[in-house]
This record gives sequence, C-alpha cells and structure tokens, in this order.
Amino acid sequence: MSYANEIRAKVAYAAVFLGAVLVLFGVLSDSDWSGICLLLGGLLFMMGFVMHSSLSIVNGLPWLINLISRHATPAWNGELVHVDGGALKVRYTLDSRGNAWFVASDVCIAVGEKAPGKNKMKRGDVALLVHDGCVCFSENNVQAYLRGLAIDNHAAQRLMINIQNNVLRQLNKQRDDKKRLG
Repeated sequence: MSYANEIRAKVAYAAVFLGAVLVLFGVLSDSDWSGICLLLGGLLFMMGFVMHSSLSIVNGLPWLINLISRHATPAWNGELVHVDGGALKVRYTLDSRGNAWFVASDVCIAVGEKAPGKNKMKRGDVALLVHDGCVCFSENNVQAYLRGLAIDNHAAQRLMINIQNNVLRQLNKQRDDKKRLG
C-alpha cells in the first residue's frame, strides 16, 4: 500500500471511530446537542466506512487481477532470480551444458531500462541470443551488460551482485565439482 493510501486508511479509521463515539453520545445523552451529535456522528461513520471500502477495493483489485491472470500466463520451466525483495523476477534457464541464459526483457525491466523488441539482437554493446524461444543474455553477456550500467544505476549494480552470488557462483561450483570428479 502506498504512503498516501496508508494515510487515507488512518483517516477512514479515525472517522469511523469518531462517528461511532458521536452516535453513542447522541443516543445515550439527554442534552440539547444529542440530535446534532447523532447526525454528525452518522455522517462521519458513513464517510469513514465509504473511504475504507474504496481503499479495500483499490488495494484488493490488483491482487484479484493477478489471481485471475496468473492462470492465463504460461508456466516458466526455468529458475527465477528475485530482485528488490521479490517485487521483480528475472527468469533464467540452464542449457544442456549447464550454461545460464537470462531473459533479456526481465533483466532490462529489473534495472529500469526499456525491454528490447523481439527483433533486436543487441542491447547496448552486448549481443542478445535466442534460446528456447526467448531473447536472452548469456552468462558473460548479462555480466557485461550490467557492468556497463552499474556505474550510474544502483538497480543494475544490485542485480549484477545478485546474479553473481545466487546463480553464477553455484554454477561455477557445480562445474568445478564435475571437473574434480570427472
């Protein structure tokens, strides 16, 4: 939830609470102000309820759309690298030789760049290759692409470190184990 929506939710809760207190005061009191308190409390209570309901719809609608559309998207057979706490995911797959291939559009979007078109076979100075029907970066190319962006782009720097620590380090360890055993 955004900061503005959090503030709106707090205002809605305050309006519901204050409205309920004023309604109770108007019902339980014998003063001359009881009618005004009852009317004002009812209006505040309804306003808070409407604000809270609209915020619930605004916050729940993306969840509902994601739930409905998740079944429409095809399943990914490869692995995922979670970026920025899981908000973004970079898909990658391994070929028969154990080399990693990173989906170029996911990498570009994760670092705040425009995704390459389907006919583009180069991103910056780095070549893109087609692997399993997706336009991808190879292991070396993704590092070269991110290294060029990491100077000014903190997201590219974090993604490069994330890929090196979570994917490439494990692949290099597996390759070293195969060499040692084989």
